Amino acid sequence: MALVSARAATPCDEDYLVQADDWLSKLADKYYGDVLAYWAIFDATNAAGGDYAKIENPDLIEIGWKLCIPSAADAQTLLAARGQPWGPRRQPWRRYTIALIAKHTGNPTSIR
Repeated sequence: MALVSARAATPCDEDYLVQADDWLSKLADKYYGDVLAYWAIFDATNAAGGDYAKIENPDLIEIGWKLCIPSAADAQTLLAARGQPWGPRRQPWRRYTIALIAKHTGNPTSIR
């Protein structure tokens, strides 16, 4: 990817070995509280080189791959380089609570 090759390697705040049932969005939620921040892990891992995994498809990671988890500040920089804002303004659904109110159909006073 041109973005990764054009950028210098981002330092890894933490190394992570992929376990069963992991995916990048799950890790992004764990480390950054934002499932859509997975591109930061994708870009940092691909730029790290060495014994880190080379991820071609962000929807497919394999057990045992070594991933580079950048710091939150570096993740924000990587996402900004992709043109993806990060933070509460991008996630308006986190401000709302959705409730389901069912109508009681057996109550004759509710039918007017």
